[in-house]
Amino acid sequence: ADAGFGAGIDCWAVNFIIIHSLPSFMTISNVILDFDGTLTDVFAEGQAFTVAYRALFAEEFGVREDSLIMLADSLKQQIEADPTKGWTYDGQIIAPATADPMIATTVIYDEIFYLLQQDKLQWSHKPLPSTTEAANNLFRKLFHEAYAVPRKTIFRPGAKEFLDKVVDKYTTVIVTNSDERAVIEKVARLGNRFGN
Repeated sequence: ADAGFGAGIDCWAVNFIIIHSLPSFMTISNVILDFDGTLTDVFAEGQAFTVAYRALFAEEFGVREDSLIMLADSLKQQIEADPTKGWTYDGQIIAPATADPMIATTVIYDEIFYLLQQDKLQWSHKPLPSTTEAANNLFRKLFHEAYAVPRKTIFRPGAKEFLDKVVDKYTTVIVTNSDERAVIEKVARLGNRFGN
């Protein structure tokens, strides 16, 4: 595991579980995979996302990036130590903050947004979204824009071989909360049979 965050699922371990460990009475017809962290090394890729998200947040709200860096570092330590912190969707935590760097970044900047709303930072800033829906839409936009910033995709060791085996045997679907077009392009880099 990487320091501060849990590790993603090892492709070879998933391969073994899917193909070799089922009781004889069970069959598999479909395989559904998450993309980030299952097929890619999000810990190696996460820094570029964090830098892009911070820049977008600073521009959107008119705050200084150097101030964000210091506050985000402080909040990261607090959030990592609090198991009740996580990525919230429709009022429910759907993933722990420590699941991967992209989720950690969004949780940290949600907290910074809350501090701006409560005027606890005493920073000058642009007007904030006035409704929860507007804020959610804005944060979704920031996530997708930061995710779409070009960066090197680092596939987990064995990702191509794993997909080769799974796609040959099963109907396989990759799901993501990330930008679908970006994920399709990344998967296509593993070979033309994976790009659709």
